[in-house]
Amino acid sequence: MKNKLKKVMLSSLLASTLLFGACSEDTVSVPEDPANTYTGSDDVNSSLVNYRKPMAAITLKIDTKEEMYQYGIDSVMVTLVNADEGQTAVYTDSLGEAVFNNIEMGTYEFIIQKTGYAPVMKTITVSGNASSEVPQVSDITELIELKRIGVSVTGNAVYTDKDGNTLPANNATIVATLLSETSGNSVEAAEEVEEFFEGLLYSSNKTPEKFIENILYATTDSSGNYTFSNIPEGTQVELFTKAITVDGQRYATMSKDTTEAAFFGETIFAEAIKMEMAAATFEVYSTNAETFTGSGNIVVTLSDAIDASMITMDDIVVVNEYNDRVLSSYTLSTDLKTITISPVSGVWDTLPGNSVTLGLALTSVDGATIEPYIKSFEIKVTGAIANITPVRDASDTDPLDEDLDDIIISWTKDVNAFEYDVYVKKDGDLNFTHVTNTENNLVSIACTNWFETGNVVQFMVIGSNATNSSNIATSTPLTLTGIAVPVTP
Repeated sequence: MKNKLKKVMLSSLLASTLLFGACSEDTVSVPEDPANTYTGSDDVNSSLVNYRKPMAAITLKIDTKEEMYQYGIDSVMVTLVNADEGQTAVYTDSLGEAVFNNIEMGTYEFIIQKTGYAPVMKTITVSGNASSEVPQVSDITELIELKRIGVSVTGNAVYTDKDGNTLPANNATIVATLLSETSGNSVEAAEEVEEFFEGLLYSSNKTPEKFIENILYATTDSSGNYTFSNIPEGTQVELFTKAITVDGQRYATMSKDTTEAAFFGETIFAEAIKMEMAAATFEVYSTNAETFTGSGNIVVTLSDAIDASMITMDDIVVVNEYNDRVLSSYTLSTDLKTITISPVSGVWDTLPGNSVTLGLALTSVDGATIEPYIKSFEIKVTGAIANITPVRDASDTDPLDEDLDDIIISWTKDVNAFEYDVYVKKDGDLNFTHVTNTENNLVSIACTNWFETGNVVQFMVIGSNATNSSNIATSTPLTLTGIAVPVTP
């Protein structure tokens, strides 16, 4: 009986103690959202751990048009092509799902491929609260529709000659462009996806998947007929014929035809692709743009011989970076296929590092015209560069103390230098680090807290051009030391 009474008394005492603690002014209540209340480390604020989620899980569910939302396709290879450590491949399970864990915020590209289906690329962006204190990243689930390959598109290509005859285009190249890069996902389909996942589907950018191979080629036979037998189902196909030349006359497609490849296994008969006479063209084979220094000539090699009698002053035009025309002359090679263009003054009137732009409008000896051609030739600087000795700008009179926010460094320009790289080595640094790059010979550098009393800071400037740079081993840096500044009472 005494023991029972004692237990009752202890229970009453414990209850009253808890009640008193609950009513005390020193009560510590847990906030509803610790992430918005606590700051500091996890050791002090362990409640933040449940709110931190710096990485996402990306789930890709792969299905077909007919089996959409039911089973999914298994054994589909899904490759994360821009992973930190090369390509990472995952195969879908029996539900058609491939999961990628521990994905940081950023934009990622996935290639989805399986034999018998058109391979596609999907871009997914992982985003969220990037706060360093409580990062929160949402998991992502994307539904991707693979399209079976197996629709046939057949047709023919013809051309109309100068006498008005319609003839088959033999050995012509037919180009088929798959236009449905959204894989046929309509607004209604997107709504069905959202409803199916009951709000669990999350895509930060809704970027559609794209076909990896969206341009296909076929060749016509002697009757002008062609067939594509590997078109993905449910796509639109744009068809046209590359230009052909028959008996010296060029024929080109005047308009493109679009057809619908709806169902797997069907054959689509496209309308005839019609070609008409077009002006013959020729092309630029090569230029010396990569080695052009501004002190030499512009050299252009063409595919066909030029009709020199047809060249006017406006057919070979050179302008500078200000869009002002530069007076120039030209010479032709003996085979009339190479043009050498020179400035009349002997030197291109422009600054190193800028460019001159060439425009050509020419006719070949066969009457063909050149494809529209405009090319920029950058003025490159070459030659040996002396070592650059930086000096502190005399106009900067601030003392080198810890309150100095910026410092101006200048040097004498080298005639062969196109640009300058500025490096700094602060007190405690093991090596020089790059600060800035400039084409000028003066630069302002932020230097807050660099010049505490006794701190040594070194600046080095290296000049460079297309072929050479200053000798780092023998360059002399500017050395500055922080000094104490008397405090005014």
